[in-house]
Amino acid sequence: MNNFPKAFVYSYRFVISKVMAFYDNILKDDERLVRVIRSFPLTFFWPGIFSVIFLLLPFFIMIPLFNIGQFGLILFGLMLLIGLILTIRTITIAYFNCLIVTDRRVIDWDQRGLFEKVISEADYDKIQDISYRVKGIFGTMLRFGTIQIQTAGTAPVLELKHVHRPQKMQTLITDVKRNSQIESQKSINHKITENT
Repeated sequence: MNNFPKAFVYSYRFVISKVMAFYDNILKDDERLVRVIRSFPLTFFWPGIFSVIFLLLPFFIMIPLFNIGQFGLILFGLMLLIGLILTIRTITIAYFNCLIVTDRRVIDWDQRGLFEKVISEADYDKIQDISYRVKGIFGTMLRFGTIQIQTAGTAPVLELKHVHRPQKMQTLITDVKRNSQIESQKSINHKITENT
């Protein structure tokens, strides 16, 4: 970041600190955030285009709408409101639908709309399998797929679709899980040696 102006660097650091502070709210004490895994941004291309079209369409037909009178003004406002809601919904789903990898667990934040979310979590000792699937020509060419984390018992499968380079994310989660198990074993061995 040495080549960028200081104002850009400071604003970038400010934004990153605010984003990390948001995720710190869902972390437990002494838990460390390792990575936030989101869907590949290109997978939101069509919902984004659809939202922008609805947001900009009223401005392209503004003069004919205003010539209609009060009904045209109401229609203009209604179309603008729908476009704004669709754009905010698309951005919200794209940003908040993610897997949060910490040093103790994996959290699946499933944002389903503006006012609906499902948050599931799995501690590393409960995780049985971490797999990924790449499907279709676009998934193969653009290297995105689905990550699935199978847990023990009746707990749900944690899943995130359209992840860029899913094999890299699978390796990351597997490595963090392995390190967590090693640290846990060290802690147990330390407690045993203290008691004897």
